[in-house]
Amino acid sequence: MKIINKLNKRGNIGTGIIWLYKIFMLVIVIGGIVAVVFVHYSEQYDIREVEASLLAGKIIECFSEQGKINSADFLQTQLDSCLSFDKEEIFVNVTLKKKSISFGKEDLRVYCELKEQETKGENFPSCLNENYNVIIDNIPEKINIFIAILKVGKNV
Repeated sequence: MKIINKLNKRGNIGTGIIWLYKIFMLVIVIGGIVAVVFVHYSEQYDIREVEASLLAGKIIECFSEQGKINSADFLQTQLDSCLSFDKEEIFVNVTLKKKSISFGKEDLRVYCELKEQETKGENFPSCLNENYNVIIDNIPEKINIFIAILKVGKNV
């Protein structure tokens, strides 16, 4: 009779050790899942370049109808009505035939120039300088669009 009781006690100890192993493995699996989710969702993506590219297309559409621009429609009010952004976080300069119109904070252009000179610093704007071929009063011309987007806290 005493031999059977000793065997039962050994079995209870073994079962307890197996439960500790199972709990330890469960903690490792759950911790791994939490770590993967945390790493995936904590990664920051800078979408300002994509936003600037889309904004350049929107500006072209704002001034043109079917790819043709009327030089009389190339006005500051037209640009202001197209863009509904915070003027402190964006700068847009559109140049056409030596006529230039701007929207936003002019200082961002200077920051873009510093960024091109590889000046060290943080929170520089994302800059885009594009040329587009358009037809203005039935004459092919180039339109230059310069966009600087700061929005560090929102898009990064």
